[in-house]
Amino acid sequence: MSALKRRLRKLSQHEVAKLMGNASFVFVCRVIGAALVLIMQIMLARWMGVEQLGIYVYVSAWLILMAAVVGLGFPNAVFRFIGKGLAEANENLVVSFSRRGGEVILISSLLTITISFLLINEINSLVSPDKQSTFLIALFAVPLFALMRWYSGVANALSCYRLAFLPMLIMRPLLLLLAVGTLWFIGEGLSSDIVMLTHFGVMLIILIIQFYLVNRVLYYRFPNAIRSENKTWSWLRTSIPLLITGLFTKNFLELNLIIVGVYLGADQIAIFNATFRIAFLIAFGIYAMDSITAPKVAEMYAAGNLKSLQRIVLRSTKIKFFGSGIGVIGLALFGKQILALFGDDFVVGYEALIILSVSQVVVAGFGAGPQLLNVSGNQNRCLNATIYSTILMFGLHTLFIPRFGLNGGAIVVLLVVCIQSLWVNMVVVRRLSIFPTIVSFRRCFNKV
Repeated sequence: MSALKRRLRKLSQHEVAKLMGNASFVFVCRVIGAALVLIMQIMLARWMGVEQLGIYVYVSAWLILMAAVVGLGFPNAVFRFIGKGLAEANENLVVSFSRRGGEVILISSLLTITISFLLINEINSLVSPDKQSTFLIALFAVPLFALMRWYSGVANALSCYRLAFLPMLIMRPLLLLLAVGTLWFIGEGLSSDIVMLTHFGVMLIILIIQFYLVNRVLYYRFPNAIRSENKTWSWLRTSIPLLITGLFTKNFLELNLIIVGVYLGADQIAIFNATFRIAFLIAFGIYAMDSITAPKVAEMYAAGNLKSLQRIVLRSTKIKFFGSGIGVIGLALFGKQILALFGDDFVVGYEALIILSVSQVVVAGFGAGPQLLNVSGNQNRCLNATIYSTILMFGLHTLFIPRFGLNGGAIVVLLVVCIQSLWVNMVVVRRLSIFPTIVSFRRCFNKV
């Protein structure tokens, strides 16, 4: 009996080590991917100029957002249904959902392309002339990006982490950087049209590779499975609410760029994008800390050990808060030099950069509210906070950007982050009686 216990303990330790190894791999991929995107945009600013970069960035935001919409939430629901199939040894469900999801996304993408193309042709003012050709190229790239996200999600649900994260996070920006760099080196004049067309080609190549490899995994792991599960409408009823939540959480940058693009010129869009990406590098430290504490937080909550959970959450919040503060100080000292890497035109975004970086200190100071809601099964409780905060963001942008320009957009981001973080933490206190903020607002929350 003791030998069996030792074996189970050893197996458990092996599983934990494997889990932490996978989490580390994903985090490293995200860091490298973010660095590649930042380097690519620095080089594009140098090679294209601020105005052409602004057009490319603005249209790319539309591409990413539309790809998320045409996915209809299927990539967000992939863990629920494929995970269920794996847990119940229902190979038919795994294969059926994997195949049907790709088909639904392709049909949705083609319908969206057709409707959008007709609208652009009928309404000349829908897309400004300087962005129209780039937008049309991006429009035809929507199904490619949407399907890339889908196959990455399927691979992730099947625990094929290299296949899930390397193509999207590493290969795509790296190949685009190499391809565009080659064009510049041979003397080809770079514009937003050429870069978007190059991006289209890179995505097509990666999608073909993903399609082959994911289907190969499905074929060899589930050779006897048949597509007997046909619950498309049931799957949609689950996935579409997840789409709404995902739009407001995973596409925060794109939403802001699109709104800012209504009021500011292409050069200002490029500067806002640069400041946003630099400031949100601080978020990687926050995510790293959350990924380290996540297993312990889940374990303590499951065990009902709320006192220990309160201690580890507060300790984590303090580390994130002071780490983020150091990041802000670093950007305050060297922010102008970092922005100058993009070009002299970008240095005017220094004040916006500081405001946006302070928003990350706010996120860190409010602690692991979303993480606590996830491990406790209360993730849907913050849906209203997310939706109303985003609606408020649209309204505030219309007030602040015309008056304060680039800095106005940054101020809106800071205000929305403050409101959303406060709301989420109120939910955490009410539902879990945990106070995750850097300063305990116990008395204030108890009065609410």
